[in-house]
Amino acid sequence: MITLFLSLIDKWEDWDRESIIIKTRNDYIPNVLSDFRIEKLRIKNAYKVYIGNNRQIFEYLQNDKNIIYVEPTIKFKLSYEPNDPYYSELWGLYVMYLNYAWNISKGSSNVKVCVIDTGIDIYHEDLNGNFLAGYDEVDNDNDISPPSSSEGHGTHVSGTILAIMDNNKGIVGISPNSKLLGCRALKNNGGTSDNIANCIMWCINNGARVINMSLGSSSQSLIIKEAIDSAYNKNVIVVAAAGNDGHYGIDYPAAHDKVIAVGALGKNGRKASFSNYGPELDFVAPGVDILSTVPYNNQYGKLQGTSMATPHITGTIALILSINPNLNFNDVYNILKSSSIQIGQLPRNDYYGWGIVNVYRALLNTPQPTFSNSDIKTPEIKIFGKFVRIKSEKRFEIYSINGNKIISTNNFEGFLNSGIYFLKYEGNLKKFLVP
Repeated sequence: MITLFLSLIDKWEDWDRESIIIKTRNDYIPNVLSDFRIEKLRIKNAYKVYIGNNRQIFEYLQNDKNIIYVEPTIKFKLSYEPNDPYYSELWGLYVMYLNYAWNISKGSSNVKVCVIDTGIDIYHEDLNGNFLAGYDEVDNDNDISPPSSSEGHGTHVSGTILAIMDNNKGIVGISPNSKLLGCRALKNNGGTSDNIANCIMWCINNGARVINMSLGSSSQSLIIKEAIDSAYNKNVIVVAAAGNDGHYGIDYPAAHDKVIAVGALGKNGRKASFSNYGPELDFVAPGVDILSTVPYNNQYGKLQGTSMATPHITGTIALILSINPNLNFNDVYNILKSSSIQIGQLPRNDYYGWGIVNVYRALLNTPQPTFSNSDIKTPEIKIFGKFVRIKSEKRFEIYSINGNKIISTNNFEGFLNSGIYFLKYEGNLKKFLVP
């Protein structure tokens, strides 16, 4: 029987997967490393040791008093910088590590994002190339263009999600290679529950994987809840704004348990004064001084609100789904949760939810699509909090969500960090979640 406590190394997603670096006292080399290839570095008494998959050696060396420090060899990358001229003003993208995340994915044209809002300037230079289709529930036609430049809310939200990258124009969205669907349900003075519910169904029926609703009310609507349930059952993820009243209590539809509720963060790293808070809040995102597309004539402008924070999470989800479109609401939620930088009281609190998402980490934590033969019976997995027990007559392997092999055995009892894991058994994969 093996009892395993995961070492620190499993938390370092940038490890090169083959070596560690040690610094020792007085040219000391522990005997346990005699079978490993060792390179002497230019730093005095520092060595690179090629350990392969032998992670247990890491913990052993941590307890050696003659070793000053031991760390994984970390891979560094150039951070991606697009040529869009206003990119430097998009402070929200920096604090969510998009310049690193784009090295992994810039989105996929197979992932459709639907914006339910005031309408969208589909001819804007930074949106037109990503637009697919739209419908206007207010006027009952296919033209979702705002009737005037004063109805710029939906255009602004859309730009944050998927404004075109590297076109030497304006800004860049979080998932610039995704495609845009739009449904106009609101005017400047708001909209009605029937139009919003109809728009949700239109988004579902037109292939959306993510729906952005930067809108809200203190009152719950049963018809909107039914539409949200339909989205959830059809694997469409709904994201909504927490509300801008600055008080306790999250607006609907964000307060629904099948919706991801987003609050606003200011440039000072604290909750924006206007952002609603409460137990239903899931995450916060930049929502103050946000530059994005506005109608008409290829204009750009700054707005603030939880409406501006919400598309940051919507775009992040679009990036996650570009890596693995098979993920459901709970899969995506747990990736966001495990990838967030927590703020305030831990592990979550009513002011910041689980915190602000590190998008780079979220994409690293997104598993590649997997397929398994349902006829193969995999070992039973028993989970008690973070303690996991798996027994089998045959050997199996456990992998973390980013593909790192944790252990190969036929008997496992140990603690795992919160997250998604995969059990590999006779060439097939079975996913399990540690809460």
